[in-house]
Amino acid sequence: MSISIVLPHQSVESMRWHAALLVALVVAVASCGSGNEGQTRRSGDPDAQVGDAVEGTPSTSVTATGHLGRVVRNHQEDGSVVEYSMFILDDCGLCPRDPDMDWRSDFSNSFLDQGESCSYAPSMLVDGDQLTGWAEGEEGDGVGVDVVVPQLLDLTQPVRIWAGYGKSPDLFAANGRPKRVQVTVLRLRAAEPDPHDATGCSSSAYVEPVVVAGHEVALRDFNGYQALPIPEFQIEHYLEYPMEWLLMDGTERMSYQERVDAGEAAPFEREPTEYAYLLRLTLLEVYPGTRYADTVITEIGNGLP
Repeated sequence: MSISIVLPHQSVESMRWHAALLVALVVAVASCGSGNEGQTRRSGDPDAQVGDAVEGTPSTSVTATGHLGRVVRNHQEDGSVVEYSMFILDDCGLCPRDPDMDWRSDFSNSFLDQGESCSYAPSMLVDGDQLTGWAEGEEGDGVGVDVVVPQLLDLTQPVRIWAGYGKSPDLFAANGRPKRVQVTVLRLRAAEPDPHDATGCSSSAYVEPVVVAGHEVALRDFNGYQALPIPEFQIEHYLEYPMEWLLMDGTERMSYQERVDAGEAAPFEREPTEYAYLLRLTLLEVYPGTRYADTVITEIGNGLP
């Protein structure tokens, strides 16, 4: 089944509404005719065996997350629940958004020195430097705080974590280290890019986060990299127009549609597009530090030793 672009006399809002409706109908029809719900993928790390107890390897207890669905967080000012709206990756999403006005992070509900410095922001998790790290910024040991890895990791490949502050043995012991974490997989779709965005940041934005899998992992108190098992999840697809169409502004789309109506160009059709997947960790229990209450994670990623 193919879907052509909407006629040019419709508003952008109308175009999006009709496109969403058509996508829903296509997905429903496809689901009725196929028993293939998606491809199951998981970490292939040979170290990530349930019950392992060798140094540097976590033992895991896998439980149903119990919270599958849209991602929500507590709004700190009034206690209401609001949805995360967007994750901006690459340099565009680095802390801070605006050092004069906005120190919030889409990737964690708190980090140490937030409002003053980015030294312990979530971006430190993927900078490839064992001398830096993300540190939660709550009072106490940070149990309940979550952090999203601000990079699209390959969750079909082994993922490693340095749980604790790896800058030195002394600082590793002095600060808190994650002992038990909830590992959650978030599914997102790419946001429609802004054709007038000179920064390119809109092309690094992902929206509509949905929790699709999760389990608990018990980490060893080890100053170095260890395996981080990833819960099984389904690789899913959605229908989206090709980038050539998405990068056109309204005038360009209307002009192109006129060419389609005149038989001078072929209409764009939506294509299956793989969802993006991000990794979120929630602190459930920590190894307490000897001097500081802050809990630190040095690095998370693929291809780590």
